[in-house]
Amino acid sequence: MACFNTSITLYCCTVWGAEIFRVSSNPVRVFQGSDALFQWTLKKGLTSQPDFRGVVFGVWKNGYVASYLLSVTKNGWIVLNPDLKDEAPHLAGRVQWKGDLFKSIAAFQISHVSAQDQMEYGLRLEYGTLKGSQSDSLGLKVEGNWQRTDLFN
Repeated sequence: MACFNTSITLYCCTVWGAEIFRVSSNPVRVFQGSDALFQWTLKKGLTSQPDFRGVVFGVWKNGYVASYLLSVTKNGWIVLNPDLKDEAPHLAGRVQWKGDLFKSIAAFQISHVSAQDQMEYGLRLEYGTLKGSQSDSLGLKVEGNWQRTDLFN
């Protein structure tokens, strides 16, 4: 008989009065060739505020999202960075939105990760011009190759 201990750890990050709950561990650890999921839960009601515009996911440098990979508007529209092929060509076509802003979930996936993807990534909440943006970051740690093993040989 096998016993498995599964648990989910929520990491809380309070930034400028709004709460972003980190669901993913920091760093996000994945095997090369697998998919990496970056996930946050946003403060309840945050996305229904009139000045909330959406979320931005991108490469984190010097304390902020320096190069956005994709953004999602308050209404759920996904906007890919049209210059991604120039700014981060190794990520082009591999970043997807996996969240649901109506449920206050911000989640992004990078498919088929490689060692080149190992860096810091960030989430930025976008508001109107009179309110500062809020953000959080997660690192990506890419480990050796993932190999499927057959447990019943």
